Amino acid sequence: MLETGQEESERVTLENLHQILVDKDWVDGAYGKIIEDAFSQIKSGEHFVSAVIRGKAKADDKWNWYRMTMFDFWDGYTHERRVFGYLQNIDEDKTRKEELRKKAQIDALTGVYNREAGQQKICKKLKRKQSANGAYYAMFIMDLDDFKNINDTNGHMMGDNVLMAFAKALRRTFRKEDVIYRLGGDEFVVFVGKIHEPEQDIGVMMHRFHLRMKQARET
Repeated sequence: MLETGQEESERVTLENLHQILVDKDWVDGAYGKIIEDAFSQIKSGEHFVSAVIRGKAKADDKWNWYRMTMFDFWDGYTHERRVFGYLQNIDEDKTRKEELRKKAQIDALTGVYNREAGQQKICKKLKRKQSANGAYYAMFIMDLDDFKNINDTNGHMMGDNVLMAFAKALRRTFRKEDVIYRLGGDEFVVFVGKIHEPEQDIGVMMHRFHLRMKQARET
């Protein structure tokens, strides 16, 4: 058993350490269970445990990513099993990988999801249970009329500008939780969930979209 200070309430054991770290705001509460499980593995006889958590060096610091590593060893003097642990700051590496992961999901030209990422997002949503009974899904597949003629007549730069304006209108029309992705070329897909009144709600969406497109043509 470790002691952090003066009072009995400050004593730390393997069983309560994860909760103390969360309570003191040194570890993100969402990762308290991960630490608890790591301690349980060590206690049950595991010789090496590693986990990635979000924590702080001090309570008033910003959250950083850390790799928590623990391993046991046999103390030849006391003839006891001891556990050694340390934290490695991996925030820069973790943040860089997360940025790369997000970039890999985005269509470079339009800023919406690419085809693979969009379809994965939709599959995940379909696997989840709807939180409200009687809700519907809707999927829109859209393309730009006469887009090839725009490219042939005005050049690909103009075509790119049209695609970007179209994608922007889609983002301004639909909600953040809706999935918008570029299917390819001038084709886009929008997946909308939690629709309770399909005819009315879809009518509102299309009206809003036409307004956004009108604004895009006027700029």
